[in-house]
Amino acid sequence: MILVRIALSVTFLICLGAFAADENSSDGNFVYAELASGSLDERIGVNSNVTTLKIGGQNLLRDHFYVAVDYSARFIHPQNTTTELYSLLPGIKFRYQVVDELELGAGVKLGYLWAKQTQDIDGANLYSENSVQWGGMTELRYRVSDKWELSVAGELKNSDTVDEHIFYLSSEYHVSPNVKLGIFYSHTNGDYNTAKIKGESTSNDGGMVVTYCF
Repeated sequence: MILVRIALSVTFLICLGAFAADENSSDGNFVYAELASGSLDERIGVNSNVTTLKIGGQNLLRDHFYVAVDYSARFIHPQNTTTELYSLLPGIKFRYQVVDELELGAGVKLGYLWAKQTQDIDGANLYSENSVQWGGMTELRYRVSDKWELSVAGELKNSDTVDEHIFYLSSEYHVSPNVKLGIFYSHTNGDYNTAKIKGESTSNDGGMVVTYCF
């Protein structure tokens, strides 16, 4: 099932790229991959018990509106358990250039969350739930120079398993006209409803992102 979800996400991204090439509209279109490591209920770097992989992208629909998709696989493993959260969130985004160096973005998402929690020792299933997930985001992006960008963003994601409020801070550098490499920090406030993680918890993550613009 995991490979199927990843394959579907990658296929959708390829379709976005093909559509963009056909329409010859590359302004603001991109695909990305992100890898992060972090700590649950600790300062970043104290316990590396959270790992997150994300892939996604967006493609121009018309004017300032984009179709977008994000797929994430998140693994949380404190207390001799592993919590797996797989999320697929398509949505619509709006981007507006306030001035030459400053851009504002916002979006809404609606998709699905697959959640599973197991005991590390014997693999016993502790929790399993699949549910609809919805969310929204806002972003402010500032172009320091032709090659260097800074951004700050806020995102919320809600489901029966977990409600998350996420703060992002990132820095990206154009290593070529089409490729950006970046680093980021994220802070997540989560309200969990699983067997071993219940109620409010926080996580602090840091990672790297590579973006291909087309």
